[in-house]
Amino acid sequence: MNPDTLKKPEEIIKLQEKSSNFFEDLMHENRENPLLGRLYALFIFSPHQYLKQGDLAETLNVSVSTISRNLKKLEEWDIINRRLIRKSSTDLKQEKSKDKWEYSESTNSSVSFIKILRNNHEETAETIMERRQALERIREQWHESSEEAKESVEGKNIFQVLDTLINYMSILEEEYIEFLDRLENRFKESHVI
Repeated sequence: MNPDTLKKPEEIIKLQEKSSNFFEDLMHENRENPLLGRLYALFIFSPHQYLKQGDLAETLNVSVSTISRNLKKLEEWDIINRRLIRKSSTDLKQEKSKDKWEYSESTNSSVSFIKILRNNHEETAETIMERRQALERIREQWHESSEEAKESVEGKNIFQVLDTLINYMSILEEEYIEFLDRLENRFKESHVI
């Protein structure tokens, strides 16, 4: 099922675009393929749905082989799950799509994504603050959405993901600043500065 063919409230579509851009930029800054971020956004806006490589390739306008490589990476990171499509070989031969596998968001995708962020130890406090603020702006837009959008499965899922990531970024920002303060004090005490 192509994720774009589903009827979604306009606010959800706008949130999906902003989230896709956010995660795409984040992957790029972490020296990963930006497509990983776009795929992640598609999965968080398609909770409890299984998506096929061919549909993802069509939606993102890239080759199936490119999608396949990036799905393997998301699967390694425990952001998505893969399952075999249960169809007879005759049914698969008659279908246009040759997809044998379908993918869905992992139940631990937020935690897994946080691990990716945590592994990037080079972010500065300012960058962390900017990322948190960007997520908060997306969450504010969610709050301004219609009740229909907020109560939709996609709306609830994006709120949960945004809330988890904002909380993580807030803690990280606070801890990072405290770490820098402790580091500076240690250097002062040892007369290095």
